[in-house]
Amino acid sequence: MYYELGQDPSVPDELEYLLDEPAVRAAQVDWQAKSLHDVLAEMPQPIATEYGRAVVLEPIGGEWDGTTTVLALPFQQAWKPSMFMRAAYAHQAVAPESRMIVLPNNDISDSYYDFEKPELQKIAQGNLSPFFENQAQILEELGVEGEVTLSGYSMGALSVIGLAKVCAGTLEVTSVNADEAPTGGREPKALQKDFLASGGWAEQRAAIADAHLPALSAMQNSRRLALDYTRFGLASLRPSNKALAAGMARVDFDELLSVVREQLPAGAIKLGRVANSRLVQLQDTAANGIDLRTYTGVGTHKHATGDNVVAHALMMLDARRR
Repeated sequence: MYYELGQDPSVPDELEYLLDEPAVRAAQVDWQAKSLHDVLAEMPQPIATEYGRAVVLEPIGGEWDGTTTVLALPFQQAWKPSMFMRAAYAHQAVAPESRMIVLPNNDISDSYYDFEKPELQKIAQGNLSPFFENQAQILEELGVEGEVTLSGYSMGALSVIGLAKVCAGTLEVTSVNADEAPTGGREPKALQKDFLASGGWAEQRAAIADAHLPALSAMQNSRRLALDYTRFGLASLRPSNKALAAGMARVDFDELLSVVREQLPAGAIKLGRVANSRLVQLQDTAANGIDLRTYTGVGTHKHATGDNVVAHALMMLDARRR
């Protein structure tokens, strides 16, 4: 596919105001010029800790402002080129002087955390404390301290809300950006049905194309995307993924959110949802100290909108600008 240099990406209507931000413009120009080979050459390796593995993206240009940005990846999304590009683009466009910690998830072959059988049973019943605590322990092992912002999409959104609960007493959590969080209170089959109704192949391909980034389109072309679908299905058979799939459906999201809201300053939490996606099932909670944002327009493709790395980054930036 041919891309004209400087061509604007397509993003939800509510995010268009951010396209002219200098850091966003710079990120778009830089990443539009990268080839797939360039991206693969820049991709760092995960770091092992006692509790699991994570990825560290150091401040761009070497000047660190002392803050940490934590990005939790979606369900079964391990550290792979498309997730590196999602994280690295957001890092440059949103907080280039921050240190970014990326928390991947287990896929068919790669492991980033492990649980004992009793923990898996607890998770599957909707008590995700073992998962949240594990993620917090990884951050501690990596020396995260001071001012921290948390962001995630899909299960990653649920992850950062849980992290905020666990870390509120030890870290200065300044903001939580949670987009398209599966809000729970459903049986696993019901959540799976809602997920399938919230975007598939066509929506995902459209979201990828909207970014206008040749490397992203190359790494997620039809053949590679079909392979991703196969690997995703096989990964769902892993015990950790079975437990997490059931747990994020059954978790009492409202109770979890209520606890976090009491722990953080007013206005620190933004929940994002995309038009026509059925993952987020909430009433307007703005009056209760939550900034609830709905994203609409031709730049939306249901839940798959997050595969547009530009839209994903701007959802993070939107939380910081409000």
